[in-house]
Amino acid sequence: MKYLILGWGAGIAGGQLYTSNKVEYLLSNGIDTYLGYSNANSYKKDRHSDIILEPLKKIPSCNIKELSYPPSYFSSLKVKKIIKKLLSLINYKNGDEVFIESNGCEFSFWGELVAKNTKGKNFCFLLEGYFSVHNLSENFFRFKISRKEIAGTRQKSLPQLFSNFSKEISDSDNKWFLAYCSNSLSDLNEFDSKRILGDIRLEDYDIKIANVGRALKPYVASLPYEIAKTASYYNDKKILFLMIGGKYEQAPESFKILNNITNLTVFFTGELFPMPKGLIKQMNVCTASSGCISISDKAGATVIAFDDNNPNPLGVIGYSITKYPASESEENTDLFTLLIKIIDKSYFLKYQGKTEGFSKYVDMDISEEFKNQLSYMTVKKPNEYFDTVKILPKDKVNRYFIKLFRQIFPLYYFNKLKSSITSLFKNKTSNTNRKEK
Repeated sequence: MKYLILGWGAGIAGGQLYTSNKVEYLLSNGIDTYLGYSNANSYKKDRHSDIILEPLKKIPSCNIKELSYPPSYFSSLKVKKIIKKLLSLINYKNGDEVFIESNGCEFSFWGELVAKNTKGKNFCFLLEGYFSVHNLSENFFRFKISRKEIAGTRQKSLPQLFSNFSKEISDSDNKWFLAYCSNSLSDLNEFDSKRILGDIRLEDYDIKIANVGRALKPYVASLPYEIAKTASYYNDKKILFLMIGGKYEQAPESFKILNNITNLTVFFTGELFPMPKGLIKQMNVCTASSGCISISDKAGATVIAFDDNNPNPLGVIGYSITKYPASESEENTDLFTLLIKIIDKSYFLKYQGKTEGFSKYVDMDISEEFKNQLSYMTVKKPNEYFDTVKILPKDKVNRYFIKLFRQIFPLYYFNKLKSSITSLFKNKTSNTNRKEK
């Protein structure tokens, strides 16, 4: 069997870590494995120059930027070229057994086309922590549910996907698996402070708060307001707010409100692998979502858990939340209140102690989990496919544009042109305003 993963390969985040773990499992079981991914920011010629995780460097892979968009955004000729490139990647020959694991909504559209061209199977294992659907894809996902060819990573993943269509799904259709990505924590208590923190010295701060994970997760945009209130409450203390694993260029606009708070220092470490246990455990409290929850918990931090797409905290791991995955709010309070109670230690008075069950997720037997996934995903069924080229945008103007001009000026290139013109106009306006001042 040829196993093609369409998902995330460049950089480091939960998707890449899951893929890395899955690839190692597949290779250890003698399965030919391939990776098609989309990194729009890569202009490097070296095939592996934008791939960081070593297991992903062991397999044939290719960066196809178009995979992040629906096929309808491109001409028929372009779609054929992309499919041909993927077939070339897996060295496809007639009669080969091909299985595609598609790890995102747009990836799944392309996976369906590859499956149709190879008489293979496309399973949609959607790793997204949140779904913002901009296309008319309900019928496609209904089709995949009817064939039991779709799953999420949490109990509420698929219900949240279908909420975009104002529809519900039955409990029997709501399949989910663990996307194991929490084995990225360093075993060492020591860490290279100069490399990670520059001139920042932890001992100079009275209170140390960190968010562990990427800066572009939706809930992160709400953090600055709560951190600002915390800094005001402790106005006689020096406070450090670290974005561990977060990149400054991905920070939401809301972070600007923290710029002029005199007793607060904000620092972005950038992408880190492995995650520094010695740094995380020195925080008074950490915020995190998804796989970063168990990473932070395993490091020994007090962790306030978030859902990726919700600004309200779910609860505190090991105290109000004792089961994995953390998916329901137990606290019914705001982050500022939780931060104050945890920093002042009053939060823990109502608990006998911290439970240990949650951290076991990090030490689980992932080979058994992956074995169960494959036995479900690869069940053979009569071949039947959905024409995902017909999945159009929700926006009426874009739909009309595709119907008229798709073959001569595809929407993908039109949007790029529109974006460039808008950016140029903004820059000219900005320069004019500077001159007037």
